[in-house]
Amino acid sequence: MQRRRILALTGAASIGAIAGCLGDDDSDDADDTGDDAADDGDDADDTGDDTADDANGDAVTAGATDDPEAVVEAYYQLSEDVESQDDIEGFLEDFEAIGHSASPLPELLEEEQDADGEIEEQTIESIETEIIDENIDEEALSEEFGLAFFVEEEDIETIAENENAVVEADIEMEEQPEQEDQQPAQHIVGVEDDEWLLIV
Repeated sequence: MQRRRILALTGAASIGAIAGCLGDDDSDDADDTGDDAADDGDDADDTGDDTADDANGDAVTAGATDDPEAVVEAYYQLSEDVESQDDIEGFLEDFEAIGHSASPLPELLEEEQDADGEIEEQTIESIETEIIDENIDEEALSEEFGLAFFVEEEDIETIAENENAVVEADIEMEEQPEQEDQQPAQHIVGVEDDEWLLIV
């Protein structure tokens, strides 16, 4: 069960854990023309928005690597700024402050960035986190939690040699119907250069 929940997060559903679900772009050419005109008018605001996003990212990641739960919470808080494919690049820049060097998430998200589709905006209402396991050994990381599918063997060995933990995150989205069988996401975090960083 744990392995399946980790795989769901780090596979095709990774972008869903970050900012909603990717869907087909059903807009017609007429809508595109109107959108282009509106975009031209918005160009002047882009610089200001980018500056605000940078400041928000810095505020979220400040102190986030002090403990396992904080870094997971920061991950989801950063995700709220992802409202379109174009926002993924900014998210990846912010993720560098909280992401472990062995994390497969940047590569997965870069693939999503190149995919067609749009992101359904979602707002996080609440985040509840809990450390449910600590100092998992190499075999369990590889097999039980499925890191072998996404992370190099030598990196898994390094993760196991240092402090690591599994953090469960129960996320509630605004205007999202509650599902009885919905399970909390599980994240693996580890210490690197004296900081707690997100792996998956």
